[in-house]
Amino acid sequence: MAETSEDVRLDGQQLAGALWEFWWMHGHLSEGRRWLDAALSLESQDTDPHRRARARALVGAALLASSQADHERADLFNAEALVLVRPTDEPLVATMATSVLGFSAEARGETGLAERLYEQAIELMQAYPRAWETGWQLANLGRLAVARGDLKRAITLLEKSLKILDEAGDRHGVTWPLQQLGRIAERQGDHDRSVRCFEQALASARDVGDKRGVAWSLGNLGRQARIQGDFAQAIEWLEASLRLSRDIGDRWGAALALGNLGRVALDRREHQRAAALFEESLVLSQSLAGRGRRVAYALHYLGVVAQELGQPERAGRLLGAAAALQEAGGRNLSPPDRAERERQVAGVRRALGDAGFAEAWEAGRALSLEQAVEYALAAPPASRAPAADPAGSAAEQAASPLSARELEVALLIARGMTNRQVAEALVISERTASTHVTHILNKLDFSTRAQVAAWAVERGLASNGRT
Repeated sequence: MAETSEDVRLDGQQLAGALWEFWWMHGHLSEGRRWLDAALSLESQDTDPHRRARARALVGAALLASSQADHERADLFNAEALVLVRPTDEPLVATMATSVLGFSAEARGETGLAERLYEQAIELMQAYPRAWETGWQLANLGRLAVARGDLKRAITLLEKSLKILDEAGDRHGVTWPLQQLGRIAERQGDHDRSVRCFEQALASARDVGDKRGVAWSLGNLGRQARIQGDFAQAIEWLEASLRLSRDIGDRWGAALALGNLGRVALDRREHQRAAALFEESLVLSQSLAGRGRRVAYALHYLGVVAQELGQPERAGRLLGAAAALQEAGGRNLSPPDRAERERQVAGVRRALGDAGFAEAWEAGRALSLEQAVEYALAAPPASRAPAADPAGSAAEQAASPLSARELEVALLIARGMTNRQVAEALVISERTASTHVTHILNKLDFSTRAQVAAWAVERGLASNGRT
């Protein structure tokens, strides 16, 4: 019997619905989304087999979209999937849709709703028991407990999750509770245990070819290396995490790696480099659901850079804006992070005096998220770099309408680099490099890259030798 076009549509959606776990597990997020979008674009009949096939493809598309922080589209896919089938007929579809809706709620900062959705997902699985799915939901609940600072509950949930996933032979799944247990050990000051957890997570992710798990494990190991002062190792791991995150389209992972690379540069007193990395993280974070948390992180450390470059008023505004966003997000800082930030704020207060600090702080707190980002990305006033700063170069001292990241790009243009070479040097996408070049040309009112190169040479920036 000849195959009809309707058979082809059904087969296409069934195949896509069966493959999403492979794409997700191995980090082929963009590729999987392209195939699923193509399958879902096919019209199908309103029959039970067609509805089931489409619902399965929809929850797969939702999970991949959520993994790339595209929560709005994930919510649309899930809403349709839950309309197409009844939970009693398709418990796995209902469970996955509920779980991914929990991801979206968590990303938006709605942790109470996220917790209810994860618990509901566990209840739904009672009709279709799959150990790995229960383990994943327990890990999700553990992650929420970490965010709230309830470490005792978090450890209980995560260790239970790890046991279930390990017994089920889910090498992909065990990566994620291990990541969270590593973060808890970090909060408790147990560096050795933290590293062991991240190394185990990395090994598990590599065993199954989980690119996203590898990227996050490397990022966490890079942060540990930074905390211990091993900056060369930290840079190696964090840049590898950043490249891999960009490759699979994981914007959260990329933003985290950029922020930690910025911290390394700050610790090494490379202020130009630090500012550029925090700016890049800030720009990327604007596109994320629940963006306030990552935006607050970048704003805070841009404030620290400003303080070290002799711009205390600007620092006070940025720190105030960051504090307001952090409070609105309701996420707890670890004790070491809280102590560090208190010291940094105290340093700005001493520089400005109580009255001046209060004025700058409140001005920053009054900014909306969009206003705070615009202020942070505007070129700061020229100022003298700290005398003890070996990175206090002409590039940092020269008056310029360019932001820190744009100055870095301008220096590379002056060295004759193409957009692709700029992207490789700064570990950014070629499209991002092109956008920076466009902004530079517009700000300097130039029409060619040669003019940018001449501008950099005239100001003695091209001889700096740093990127």
